This record gives sequence, C-alpha cells and structure tokens, in this order.
Amino acid sequence: MSIADDVADLEKRSDLYFNLLFAVRSKFPNETRHETALRYIREAESAGLRCSNHQVTENSNGN
Repeated sequence: MSIADDVADLEKRSDLYFNLLFAVRSKFPNETRHETALRYIREAESAGLRCSNHQVTENSNGN
C-alpha cells in the first residue's frame, strides 16, 4: 500500500467517524460526543437490539 492509499484510507475512516459522531444530536452532560455515541452503541448491544431489515453480524476485524 502506498502513502497515497494510506492517506485516502485515513480520510475515508475520518469521514465515517465524524458521520457517526454527529449522528448524536445531544451528548450526555460531562461527556464528549464520542463517549455518548459509544454509550448508545453499548446500550443497544447489551439490550440485544437488532436492525429490523438487516442481518447483524460480527466480523473478525471489528467492523
């Protein structure tokens, strides 16, 4: 992989991350948007919630 490929990959991941963060309309007091987004994800996962129209799977690289 070239440096240009690495930069393009980093830009793509950065865009995805910011998209996730700004999906959080309001953060919890004394938390960052990152912490609130992580809280929402963990709460949904622990509650066993699943997307109604999509099969949810876990892959080996955490994506």
